[in-house]
Amino acid sequence: EEAEPEAPAGASALRPGQELFAEDPWIVEQRRLQSEQRRLNKEFADSLETLDPEARAAIQGYAPGTYVRVVLTQVPCELPKHFEPRFPLLLGGLQAGEERLGLVSMRVKKHRWHKKVLKSADPLTLSIGWRRFQSLPLYYVQDPNLRLRHIKYTPEHMHCMAVFHGPATPPSTGVLAFQADARRTFRIS
Repeated sequence: EEAEPEAPAGASALRPGQELFAEDPWIVEQRRLQSEQRRLNKEFADSLETLDPEARAAIQGYAPGTYVRVVLTQVPCELPKHFEPRFPLLLGGLQAGEERLGLVSMRVKKHRWHKKVLKSADPLTLSIGWRRFQSLPLYYVQDPNLRLRHIKYTPEHMHCMAVFHGPATPPSTGVLAFQADARRTFRIS
């Protein structure tokens, strides 16, 4: 009986030519399902090729880079008067869930260049997605016993949590906060 030589530390446990998870039945089944879904997607895309562009857009939507005509109604009279065709007009919208207001909780850390710590209930101008608004965040930390403890100031070099009243925001959305001072300037907080 001959023992296999031991591989050096950090080397792969796979034999030459062996595929990772090749024998795992769950992985084999997932690969089969993926190839089946790819085949169905290709058949569906091929069936859309025979449709006219309007019917295809109704089913699939417009492809990126396609020119579309947008008709705007009830716009301020200043828009056509001061419209400059050389500069693009950006159109954006909110999804249905983003129109509600409520309590938003987020993880924050004071920017290292901001001179002072942030105080609870001091006004901050928040930029979240398309929205710009002012709110009064309250800061808190979670104790090891899972209790949420209010703190008066943000910690110097660590994260804490903040809760404020504002528009509903999807998870992992980036937030930029500004704090205005008496000199009518602002600094990223």
